[in-house]
Amino acid sequence: MKNKSALILIVTTILTVGYSIYDFQSEKKSEKAHAEQNRLVKFDKDQISEFEISKTGGTGFVVERSPEGWKIKSPIQETADQAACQDYIDGVVLEQSKDSVKKGAGIDWKIYGLDQPAGTLSFKINSGQSLKIEVSAKKNFAGDSYLRIQGEEQVFLAAATWLSKTEKRLFAFRDKRILKKSAAQIGFFKYDHGKENFRIEKKDSQWTAPVKPSWKLDQTRSNEFVYMLNTVNAIDFSKEGVASPNELKEFGLNKPEFTIEVGLKDQTPSKVVFASNQKKESFVQTFDPHRILKIASQDMDKFLKMSLEAFRDRHEPFDFDKTHVKKMHILNGDLTADFILKNDDWVVDNQDKTLDYQVDRPKAILALVRNLEIMDFEPEHGIEKGQGLNQNVQFIDEQGKIVYEIKFFSTYKKTIEGLPKIYVQAKSSTYPSMVGVDEGSFRSIGLESIVKKKEEKVSEKSSEKPSNKPSEKTPEKPVKNEK
Repeated sequence: MKNKSALILIVTTILTVGYSIYDFQSEKKSEKAHAEQNRLVKFDKDQISEFEISKTGGTGFVVERSPEGWKIKSPIQETADQAACQDYIDGVVLEQSKDSVKKGAGIDWKIYGLDQPAGTLSFKINSGQSLKIEVSAKKNFAGDSYLRIQGEEQVFLAAATWLSKTEKRLFAFRDKRILKKSAAQIGFFKYDHGKENFRIEKKDSQWTAPVKPSWKLDQTRSNEFVYMLNTVNAIDFSKEGVASPNELKEFGLNKPEFTIEVGLKDQTPSKVVFASNQKKESFVQTFDPHRILKIASQDMDKFLKMSLEAFRDRHEPFDFDKTHVKKMHILNGDLTADFILKNDDWVVDNQDKTLDYQVDRPKAILALVRNLEIMDFEPEHGIEKGQGLNQNVQFIDEQGKIVYEIKFFSTYKKTIEGLPKIYVQAKSSTYPSMVGVDEGSFRSIGLESIVKKKEEKVSEKSSEKPSNKPSEKTPEKPVKNEK
């Protein structure tokens, strides 16, 4: 009897759970079907090959999809902003009507502002089928828009965002990049700003400077330059076509500030001229096609005051393989310290009992030296010498061979771009010349404190201080009063 009751309970539970799952799935299917039924643009987004936005009584524009991507078809012909076009289509196909306000013949379209709609949105798919949606400027009390699908006798109520879709300008879909070459395809760039005139080119996947073949360039910095240039967007198309001398003067392009050329080795480079007008507004001039574009001032500032030296690898003198380092020899003035790596911990080797050691520093020193970077490539020119230093670090392998060594000689002061800077002269075993490093970065290594002489203990006798406690006196006998 007990088994029968348990069986009934199990079966009931299974049926209840199964029904709940079925009911939930049915509800989800119903919601999905309802959403699909209420979609205004029932085309598959990937099948839409063309869309048009036109305002009543005004001009419109057409954008079409080609094998190469989205292109503006009219009133101009050019590559479109791929992301902007796709985002627009992705959003449109998800829009749903909220309600059907009026349906059937004899609708007074004027009541809903659809006798003269604010604009019309048209969509075409690969098969040639098309759809046009008229959007009213009128809204109901809740701010929702009135719509009509051309060919249907019905007024739809939809989100207020539909009106904003008709107000989209052609500018929103134009490719606003000042440089339309793929960053990965660029094989060289040239920078011309008065005395700063240099060319950097890619050779065997590495950026190099032809005028300074011995210099190792910062590959990340070079790639960032190309990427930055490729992401500068116009905020206005100020002039289409070849500009006249007066127009060049208006935009300050008769006296450009600097020029950048980019391209592939075997192709004619693309040239971009940067300038500012009297209002301190920033503009660029391109030649393929001929245009003058307004850009944000902060975008122009990114490319001001560039130099070939700025692209040099500033970590090269401090790059070494730390995996081979098993010992460390440190010199601090006339004091030396040796450390050895044992079980992932650094311990003092050949300890001198007259010295104090900071055993927690060697691990940090290894990382801090590798993180140094060159701040000055000419630490012996135009300087004012400061504190003399006699500090160096040797990183040694298990066989006693020096893997890497760096020496620090002196602090010095130097004026850089009108500002006084304090650097430290340093020379590594992997770099041919002396360089200047930031004083703060040098001090953080802690070579001055890793080994010190122990302070001499003062003997207890000499350290005793005179007691301020009053001395005890022999108590005086009371004096008798004589009568």
